[in-house]
Amino acid sequence: LTVMNMLIGVICEVVSAVAATERESLSLGYVREKMKQLMEGTGVDEDKDGMISKAEFLSLISGDNIEAAKLLEDVGVDVAGLVDFADTIFAKDSTDDDEEGSGEERQLNFGEFMEVVLDMRSTNTATVKDVVELRKFVKERFDSIEKRFSDKGR
Repeated sequence: LTVMNMLIGVICEVVSAVAATERESLSLGYVREKMKQLMEGTGVDEDKDGMISKAEFLSLISGDNIEAAKLLEDVGVDVAGLVDFADTIFAKDSTDDDEEGSGEERQLNFGEFMEVVLDMRSTNTATVKDVVELRKFVKERFDSIEKRFSDKGR
């Protein structure tokens, strides 16, 4: 009888975890679909290249289009924080050598954009991958600053 109760408890936990995962998956799928519709319907992609620039992103999130902000808030994204991080999100990646010196900001395709946006949810916890990426970013910035100082010293 005790073993049977333990098995029922385990099964209930598994069903609960699967249900939560499925709910999350459906919610994210809905947000992706609605964001794609908003981008196409509102004409935010001004140059029709399928890529999202910082200006297009800010146009989508701010201004008269409160539907996008509400949609992101519904899945736990801090929209104000997301807007604050726009400079970082669209900062030119140091590995983009083909456009070096052009001064243009990075553009994201829709998949990359949604990945970045959904990574900004408050329910996400920091992982080892996040710490490694932060370490890499800080090292690249320090290397860049060091190079600027050494170039000015010459």
